[in-house]
Amino acid sequence: MEHIYALLRRYPNRIKYGIIIVDIFAMIIAIRTYVNYVSIETAIENATIEQQVKTDELYFTQNFLVNYEKSDYAKYFLEHENNMLLDNEYIVKFEEMYQKQEVDT
Repeated sequence: MEHIYALLRRYPNRIKYGIIIVDIFAMIIAIRTYVNYVSIETAIENATIEQQVKTDELYFTQNFLVNYEKSDYAKYFLEHENNMLLDNEYIVKFEEMYQKQEVDT
């Protein structure tokens, strides 16, 4: 222990700067470790969300979409989704009637 005290008394500035440099390197390593941890946690969370979305799409397709396309009304609904009219349907267009006003100059 006396040997350490002797070194501290003999080279105080060198030891102080050495400890500061070691401290800076330790902070850099700690920051990099934390950033890696956060990126891994974010990637896991995104993967879980994406898995849930794909599972929901699959369940929707299996439970609703297949039955919908096999139903009797599928052709009727698909024609309306694609803006196709049936034989007895018409487009009614409303136009606003306005009068031109003459400007006196």
